[in-house]
Amino acid sequence: MIKNIIFDFDGVIVDSEILASKAFTKYFNNIGFSFKEDYFYKFAGKKTVDVIDQLSEKFNIKDKNKFFEEIFYIVSNIYLNDL
Repeated sequence: MIKNIIFDFDGVIVDSEILASKAFTKYFNNIGFSFKEDYFYKFAGKKTVDVIDQLSEKFNIKDKNKFFEEIFYIVSNIYLNDL
């Protein structure tokens, strides 16, 4: 008897990388950097925590926790409206 089925729809039904790239682009453009969605694609497949670490270092962002929270707020709104 089957009790549970796990279905990973990310990349199959929904490509979250596109939505995440929009979120990161919006974030960086809002704080004054010229950031294009294409730049984000080099982080495709990486964990968000690792992307936050790398981008924090590159753009000299001191408060990683705030960066993380703000990105997830933007991503959540994009998911709600565009998914």
